[in-house]
Amino acid sequence: MKKSLPIIVSSVLLLCLFTSCPEPAGDPPGQPLESFVIKDVSARQHTMVAMESGMVWSFGKNDHGQLGNGFTTNSTQPVLLMKNSNTAMTNVVKVSAGGQHSLILLSNGEAWAVGSNNSGQLGDGTTTDRLYPVRVKTNTTTYLENVVAISAGGEQSIFLCNDGTVWSTGDNDYGKLGLFQDTDSDAWYATQIEYSSDNPINNVSGISTRAQFTLLALKPLAPDANTGEALGFGDNTSGQLGQGKNSTTLSYLGYENGPASVFTSGTTSLLNVVSVHAGASHSLVLLTNGTVVAIGSNNDGQLGIGTYTSLTFPQTVKYGDPVDTLPDVEQTVAGAYHSLFLLTDKTLLATGKNAEGEYGDGSTTQSNLPKVVTPPTGKVIAKIFAGDFHSLYLMTDGTLWATGSNEFGQLGVATGSATSVTTPVQVVFQ
Repeated sequence: MKKSLPIIVSSVLLLCLFTSCPEPAGDPPGQPLESFVIKDVSARQHTMVAMESGMVWSFGKNDHGQLGNGFTTNSTQPVLLMKNSNTAMTNVVKVSAGGQHSLILLSNGEAWAVGSNNSGQLGDGTTTDRLYPVRVKTNTTTYLENVVAISAGGEQSIFLCNDGTVWSTGDNDYGKLGLFQDTDSDAWYATQIEYSSDNPINNVSGISTRAQFTLLALKPLAPDANTGEALGFGDNTSGQLGQGKNSTTLSYLGYENGPASVFTSGTTSLLNVVSVHAGASHSLVLLTNGTVVAIGSNNDGQLGIGTYTSLTFPQTVKYGDPVDTLPDVEQTVAGAYHSLFLLTDKTLLATGKNAEGEYGDGSTTQSNLPKVVTPPTGKVIAKIFAGDFHSLYLMTDGTLWATGSNEFGQLGVATGSATSVTTPVQVVFQ
């Protein structure tokens, strides 16, 4: 069995420059220091970890400054997200890692962005890359306010505000900004998404975007109503928007440039949606009954339906022998080509691509049905997160573990000549 390799965060002395440090003796053995209690995690080919202290550590790919530390060199060690060359970013509550940029949400509802800006994805009105975060704007003089959720795609950014409205900025290939505009019309400021002219969307509860498409979860019409639909826009060449069509459909361009309902079949809308999750070219939707439906590309078995057949309408994720519906799902996340599921009893299951050890089961064998993955000895998983080709597991004891590709240092550990690991390694903050 491989030994777990610790991920060592650079000296606590560095952290003490920016925040008070608790006495280590006051923390129970095996527990993270108070300043390192994890609040949120997001990953693509870099990983961002927001702490309860309001500070952020990031590691991995940094070719466009997406780690926000003022440099453009990759890092196998966690580095602090900086507001400028002298001051760490604080009051952060959520993070979202994009293709080559990152989004940061502050406790006061401000949205900030850092990294690549070639298509205006930082929303500051320019196409200039930023090595330190800049605040997202809606025009030259007005900032986007009251943000409650953020999602960073390949070269686009999506924002959810507390009034249920959704805003987008950046690259508009395939119409993935949802603005009903030509697909070569990028946005350099956050722009409100509408159903149609003067008919804004204002009932959104969740957002998810990835490389070339975006998903929205809508609020139920009433607290006890069996509504709660899903909308999608952008690339649909693999059928990931649930429209019943893909790139092979006659006379279909392969995309939707404005919000379109996800259907179960024909024109019947998918209902009872809790959350939506975008992979590279597949979609996962968690429903109120604890089941998950999957749509889109299935070349690696990422839909978890027991075949490698792609779908243009949602189908329920399966499990077991004999095969039945996967029940009691508490959380689901989509990697680029793999999918993870955490059940209410804290059982972890994985399906799809595993060539880099994305599951963390000690192998590189992929599955087209969710398979149980055993966590490290004595650990119970509380939350799951997926990068493009790696996965992260937050345990009930507050420790964070990572598995899969480490090509750019996104696991936060130097693995020598090995570019991936197949068993989780612990992120040790000290």
